[in-house]
Amino acid sequence: MMVCAAAMSIGSVPTNALDQEELEQIFPLTFPGQAAVYAVAFGYEDPNRGRDHYSEERIAQLKAVLSEVRR
Repeated sequence: MMVCAAAMSIGSVPTNALDQEELEQIFPLTFPGQAAVYAVAFGYEDPNRGRDHYSEERIAQLKAVLSEVRR
């Protein structure tokens, strides 16, 4: 799916951050035999959004967090 999306210039983002209980209410999944373990979101980039949408202050905060994590 992601290769096809890329061929059509559509962005895709894979994730396994799923709410299993919520999905079981929507889809007839019988856990543990059936379960969603992976999801992919598709979409186009907003052409009106700037490339760097983080403020300088936010970037400084993120760098500070990373430096703490690396210690």
